[in-house]
Amino acid sequence: MKKILLMIGFLAAFNAFAQTDSLKLTGHIKFTANNKYVFIYDLNSRKQYFQPINGKDFAFAFKKPCEMENKQITIFLGPDSTKTYEEARKIYAFLPRSYRMLIFENNTTINIADEIDSAQVRGGQLNIDLDGMRATIRNKKYLEFFSSHPDAAIAISFLKALLKFRGNRMFTERIDYEKCFSALSNKLQQSTEGKELKILVYGK
Repeated sequence: MKKILLMIGFLAAFNAFAQTDSLKLTGHIKFTANNKYVFIYDLNSRKQYFQPINGKDFAFAFKKPCEMENKQITIFLGPDSTKTYEEARKIYAFLPRSYRMLIFENNTTINIADEIDSAQVRGGQLNIDLDGMRATIRNKKYLEFFSSHPDAAIAISFLKALLKFRGNRMFTERIDYEKCFSALSNKLQQSTEGKELKILVYGK
């Protein structure tokens, strides 16, 4: 699951129309423990940003245009401003709930009640689709996901990531890639990325 999610982080790239002059990510943390900073890491550009936790709240704001808009990021916590994403990943190997992936949509909010991996994210359709994808990785109902998300941009990135594991002996999931691709809308199939995906699925 971790490999699939990380791969999708590098594959995913979404476009949206700007509606305001700034991008905002705000959040509330119920239990801060010894953490004093919140970090976000852009999986596409590999840039990292941090903000202090004020009481139990935090906020990030970026002027548009911003390269992170509608891109996948990870969010994690730290006791000081020097913590890095690589350190968070090492912790992740032993503590699977050490960070949360989300899409940086405008006016995104995140509420961390206990474990950050299960934090509630509110910020539009892209995050809803992403959480649906995460649930699919757990329940293994892949065709159901693509059938219920025929127009979701993340569906192409998801199927591309799954195709990377086709033929891998360590990946034992049974996926009908052709049926998953056929479940996508004609508009998505005929897009530039959709046509590239079709070649990967059918080999021609």
